[in-house]
Amino acid sequence: MNQSIDLPTEVAIRTLLNVAAPGSTLTGLRQPDADHFNTAYIVDVRETDGATRRLIIKRYEECGENRWEKARREFTALTWLQRSGVPAPQPCYVDETGVFLGAPALVSTFVEGVQSWQPEGLGVTAQAWVREIATMLAHIHRTPCDPAARAFLRNGAASAVWFLGAGTMPEPMNNHPAGPVLWQTVVDQLPSLAVVEPTLVHIDYWRGNLLWAQGHIAAVIDWEEASLGDPAEDVAYCRMDLWASVGEAVADEFLREYETAAGHPVANLGFWELAAAARPIWRPAGWFVTPGEQARFHTFVEQALHRTKTGGKPP
Repeated sequence: MNQSIDLPTEVAIRTLLNVAAPGSTLTGLRQPDADHFNTAYIVDVRETDGATRRLIIKRYEECGENRWEKARREFTALTWLQRSGVPAPQPCYVDETGVFLGAPALVSTFVEGVQSWQPEGLGVTAQAWVREIATMLAHIHRTPCDPAARAFLRNGAASAVWFLGAGTMPEPMNNHPAGPVLWQTVVDQLPSLAVVEPTLVHIDYWRGNLLWAQGHIAAVIDWEEASLGDPAEDVAYCRMDLWASVGEAVADEFLREYETAAGHPVANLGFWELAAAARPIWRPAGWFVTPGEQARFHTFVEQALHRTKTGGKPP
């Protein structure tokens, strides 16, 4: 959490709810157990008719200087997704300026569900688990993007290769054993990427942003980076997460299931896998900390470099 921002008081949260859910009464307040970059609050309210409702407040803290843009984008994306068939929380209110909680905040419905790091415990097979993750992503990428959506979505390529913005290799990448060759390969290969039809991309599609209920994905959350870009950006990022944390075989099965659901092979995969790997290279704290994950991540980067240079792809 960004310690420079004071935590809001219960009074401040009540004041926000007076605007976001007029007439409701706060009956419960807690923070979720999961660890996130931004603080979240689960609130229970009682409506004027006696009905109860559970909401979640997301407070944008670890978002740099453009916190208000991310709050507005996520609110707009969630509003739009309600009409698209993609399961996501329903937005209720956005405070872009941070007048209530000292930082921009989004109020949305709370989706009952659990994060699933492994298929065990969900009552589904590993294959069904991977297939659900892959087919949901293909569904997201098939979502029609009308002019209104394109107006608020970010540039997906710029979002995914953010580390090229300064034009020179950032120091954190230069200090990492794999950083210099990754950075130079991305710089060299960017102009020659295959042209693909841009789609809605999540940018942060991984297990932690999927909520499960009754063996299926109940919601895809955290849409603050919603963009229009190459669908391989999401495929690559999710493959990196699965490869390092679960295993290469699962990551390859995810790719096969995605390509089946999408109806076509994924272009530019090695390139976008390198772009995805820049995040844990830039800020390694908290990434891939259990035994074996770092070694698998390094293998992921090595194979992505090989595929990018040779044009090969996973089996």
